[in-house]
Parts: sequence; structure tokens; C-alpha cells
Amino acid sequence: MHAQQYRRDHGLENCKAFNVYDGLCDVVDAFVIDDDMPDILNSHGFERIARWGYGLQQVMQDCREEKDWKSERGKGKTRWDMMSRYHVTEARLVDAYSAEAEDEVSEGLKRDALLRKWMTKAGD
Repeated sequence: MHAQQYRRDHGLENCKAFNVYDGLCDVVDAFVIDDDMPDILNSHGFERIARWGYGLQQVMQDCREEKDWKSERGKGKTRWDMMSRYHVTEARLVDAYSAEAEDEVSEGLKRDALLRKWMTKAGD
């Protein structure tokens, strides 16, 4: 419920990037409500999940409507540079790169765009 309320409060209803926060909250709920693991809140893994979640909140903190997160880079109100300050391993993740994976995703996006264009012209 917290993630849904935060989404509404910050105009993130259609923001796919914020779905990660929903997922993190779902995992936290499963740990706390379903698993009933003693002292889970003080575990190292739980702290990492909490830091990622808090970092995403800080990234979207100034957003109030769709244009705040959907506008061109540098013109919106998201603060993606904040993630590395809230989660220490985030900085190491930028070193991971796979040209093959990037090419595969890029080609898939191009095919999807062509299909959408064709469907629009065909009249759905």
C-alpha cells in the first residue's frame, strides 16, 4: 500500500521505472509478513533492499506529475545520480556491460517500434 500511495502522491502512475519500487516493497512484505524470519530487519540483505528502495524514493522525490519524470534528460525532476549515494553497490553496477545483450535489446526495441508503427497505420 505504501508503494501505491507514493506512486499516486508523486504522479508516477505510468512510470515503468517505479515498478522496481513496487517489486522491492512486495519482497519486503513477503519477508516481514509471510516468512516470519526472526531479526530479518537487522540482516545485511534486508538492509540492501531497504537502501535500494529508499534510493528510488529519493530519485522520484520531486516528481508530482508525469512530465516531471517523462521529460527529456536534464529537464525533468528525477535525480538518478542520487542512487549511488544510497546504495553502495550501485556504483559497481555501471561497470557491468555486455555488447551482445545491448545489441539484442536494441534490435528488439527497433522491431517493436516497427510493429507499433505498422499496427497504427493498419488501424489496429
